[in-house]
Amino acid sequence: MISQSLVDCISKASEYKGVSRIGIFGSFARAEQSDDIDILYDYHYIDNDNNGISDTFQFLDILESDLIKHLGDRDIDFISYHAILDSNDDILKQNVMRDVVWVYEQK
Repeated sequence: MISQSLVDCISKASEYKGVSRIGIFGSFARAEQSDDIDILYDYHYIDNDNNGISDTFQFLDILESDLIKHLGDRDIDFISYHAILDSNDDILKQNVMRDVVWVYEQK
């Protein structure tokens, strides 16, 4: 089960226009014992001057700090949804898409 503190940290994404969605995957999402948290992020284009990625990276920096503060000193791995979709590793792609739990999705 995903802790409320994790949901609260990720929900701050709503303050950043470029963030489309944030999810967790891997052992943490499967509620297995884990020393790391795998975060899947997706972003979108806002306009010609701001492609959304700077907004997203700004949020990910804050998210990393918040997660360490609330969940302890764990390794936190970030990977973009686009990188997974573009991956030639079909097994990786299949595993991530099977495990991902989208915690935040922009409305």
